Amino acid sequence: MSYMAKPTPEAEIDPKVRNCLACLRPFTSAWAGERICHKCKSSSSWRSGSAPH
Repeated sequence: MSYMAKPTPEAEIDPKVRNCLACLRPFTSAWAGERICHKCKSSSSWRSGSAPH
């Protein structure tokens, strides 16, 4: 393996259906730390950093 090769992940990435912590709707999470759905992340309140209603 070349020293410039991309390292292999230690754990397999396992997409999973989780509930969004903002809207509580289920969404497919790409990794364990992804807990906010794409719809909520694209909202203006999320991008501005304001607290959810």
